[in-house]
Amino acid sequence: FKIKVNGIFGRVSDDYTLPEMHFSSEPQQQQQEQQQQQQQQQQQQQQQQQQQQQQQQQQTNGRGTTRCQLDYTKVPALLDSRLLALDTNNAVRPTIIKPSKQWTKTSYASLLSKDADEATLDEDAQRTHRSEAFDLLDALSRSGALRLDYATLHVVIAATHNFDETLIDTVIQQNVNPIEKVERSMLIVSTTIHQSSDSSQLISPAFSPSQQLPVDF
Repeated sequence: FKIKVNGIFGRVSDDYTLPEMHFSSEPQQQQQEQQQQQQQQQQQQQQQQQQQQQQQQQQTNGRGTTRCQLDYTKVPALLDSRLLALDTNNAVRPTIIKPSKQWTKTSYASLLSKDADEATLDEDAQRTHRSEAFDLLDALSRSGALRLDYATLHVVIAATHNFDETLIDTVIQQNVNPIEKVERSMLIVSTTIHQSSDSSQLISPAFSPSQQLPVDF
């Protein structure tokens, strides 16, 4: 194309013919392709991280660290329903744990001290120490803002396996192995707590099932 340049005094200079110029969109396409590749790589990295986290959670669950989401307040009712369905002898009964009114507290003056101090706590002292413990937990977790990943929660649920006869009468008169009955009850309780439908996953491969007791006279 041609360009006309006006001079300072109004004169028009000669026409200048510029060489042909070609404009291409290749750099823009390359940039877009690079951005798409980067996004794909980021998505792949995120997916890999999620898979690694899931594998770690599965491994920790396999080692016994209870990361499963379980409402422990529903365990007694769930356990009763499982026992009604699987316990044919109706031998397991729920048990109520009633702690004594006086507790014994064992403490040390410092980490290096060897002599332990023991004190008897009545109901008022127990209530005071319980409030102090929850206040400390509230301060450490910033009122629940910080997660406690390495904390351990102990939940105690009691059940009693009853026999109609004494141990000797169960073995001799009824010719029943009491160990097998207790093992069955333990498997029912374990599968309920661990939310497992297959009891073989909870038994060690080296464990040999107990056989019926031989009774010779």
